Amino acid sequence: MAGYVIINIFMSSATLLILICSMSLGFLCIVLGYRLQRKYPVPFLSAYSGHLVSSVVYGLLNWTGIAWIADILQPGSSDTLKVALVLVTLALPFLILRVVLLIETVLRWTHIRKSPFRVAAYIVFGSAIVILYAFAAARLFSRPDAGALRIIDWLGTLAIVAQYLAFFYALFAPDAKNDPVGRRGLRVFAGTSLVWFSAYTVPAYFVGQNQERLFRVLLPILYFAVLIPPLLYVGRFLAKNASRLIDIREANEGLSCLAEGLGLTPRERDIVRLILAGKTNKEIAAELFISPHTVKNATSRIYEKTGVQTRGQLAGKLMPR
Repeated sequence: MAGYVIINIFMSSATLLILICSMSLGFLCIVLGYRLQRKYPVPFLSAYSGHLVSSVVYGLLNWTGIAWIADILQPGSSDTLKVALVLVTLALPFLILRVVLLIETVLRWTHIRKSPFRVAAYIVFGSAIVILYAFAAARLFSRPDAGALRIIDWLGTLAIVAQYLAFFYALFAPDAKNDPVGRRGLRVFAGTSLVWFSAYTVPAYFVGQNQERLFRVLLPILYFAVLIPPLLYVGRFLAKNASRLIDIREANEGLSCLAEGLGLTPRERDIVRLILAGKTNKEIAAELFISPHTVKNATSRIYEKTGVQTRGQLAGKLMPR
């Protein structure tokens, strides 16, 4: 009995520590993604940042939440099942967003134009998952059985397969604008993501075969950890190549054509070019030998003249239609 109590105390402490680690890693992903989106005005970053946010929220509700519930409630009890179903239900929309925004990231990176068909495909995909899950959840609440659980497992497998397809498409798809730099960056991103995503999905598959509680609790940390290497690669890639991407080159060409009509001064044009290259206010100030405060004021005037509020909107304003 004493040994059982000691093990329970240890597991509860370990679970609490792992919950904190999971939340910290998730918060780090969101912050790094947001900072990239704010710094570099490239179209795919808004979708990628949304993918990270939805992935983190899904992980906290699904993997981390269920691991915590499984540790404090009696395994296999009806109460445990109902609480877990509530968490999975809350997590479901974020699972759909995670998949859709990953696909959207890849399509934007390859400059595939938006179309009504794409939106319709997203709606059909999301609706199919919601309908199947609602059927399985209702069946579990009324009379729990293995068939309903299998349906929920299949939905998770479907989401995993969709993400694998997005990564493989990214490895081989051509770029609609023939951007060799962006194409090369996407291939490395897809390869990195495939390796790390597999490092999570393989253990996640076998967790269903392994009832070891410690293994179940450690898996959420792996879920969040595998999000970080591809994110770090994107940051490093943009730091080296942002100004060479076709989106930024087109925006610079648009600046040359539209600057006079927008009423931008020569100094403001220089600042815009450096903004498009992903420079921070401090870096712009150092390069132009002015104060960061002057850069901040000039940026506000540029946004006002161009009618935008962010760097991404500024780049979009300058790109040819």
